Amino acid sequence: MAKVARLDRQVSEPAAIAHSVREAALWVLGAMALIMLAALLTYDSRDPGFSSTGDETGIHNQIGSAGAWFADVTYSLFGAPAYLFPAMVMLAGWLVFSARSTPGPLDRTLMVTRFAGFLLALATSCALATLHFETLIMPQSAGGAFGEMIGLTLGRVLGQLGATLLLIALWLAAISLFTGLSWLAVMDHIGRSVLSGLEYIRRVGHMIQERAEARRAQEQRQQIVRIERKKAEKKIKPRIEPVIPVLEQGARVEQERQVHLFDTPASPGELPPLAILDAPPRTWSGLFLRSARGNVAAC
Repeated sequence: MAKVARLDRQVSEPAAIAHSVREAALWVLGAMALIMLAALLTYDSRDPGFSSTGDETGIHNQIGSAGAWFADVTYSLFGAPAYLFPAMVMLAGWLVFSARSTPGPLDRTLMVTRFAGFLLALATSCALATLHFETLIMPQSAGGAFGEMIGLTLGRVLGQLGATLLLIALWLAAISLFTGLSWLAVMDHIGRSVLSGLEYIRRVGHMIQERAEARRAQEQRQQIVRIERKKAEKKIKPRIEPVIPVLEQGARVEQERQVHLFDTPASPGELPPLAILDAPPRTWSGLFLRSARGNVAAC
């Protein structure tokens, strides 16, 4: 057991050392990339450097004389694509740090591929900048002396259009080698994003249309309700009277219709004739009117 523990410790110690060294390399290379970027951003043509002696106003570059010289040299040789140098240094730091879990040396094939991609991207960028861009703050052209040599030569051999197409194709290949980026994956991602965006816009448009139609239908219903209410207010309410069933006449009524030639006195206990009674009303209003007349007569 003691031997196994000792072997594990011997294996883990190189891995821990490699992890620490590569993490430190990330910080050092990251700081160098920031220094180079600051030197390029604060370039001033009045500073002494490779292409000029400067003036007596002092150093204007934020990185001092070293930054002034670095910016002047890189701008003179490579023009605006000089910003690829900080990117290359930062990428190198990340590649070193990303392999921190393996104690062995870095993959030389990967490093050579990245460096070759960097050189190709630098050359094509300088040539394209020379052919298509102009600048007034650079010591040379937008692509520097290196870009003038490549871009103007290709322009004379292939013409402006042919040289541009070739350089763009080489630039795309160089970026893939330099960063490991897959342009097919990028196009696929862009296509999915565009289709998703169009589908989202279609859903939102359909939802807005449905809400507008629902709002119009609701307004139409409200308008119909208002019109019906106005009609109902103007219309006279019907008066419904109950129908009183017609009373059937009895046999006595038919008998008393026969007129006697001579009046005979009523015998004791006999009911008076029906003729002295009022006829039954045909409606409730007639009944109420007759009742009211009877009350008035009683008073």
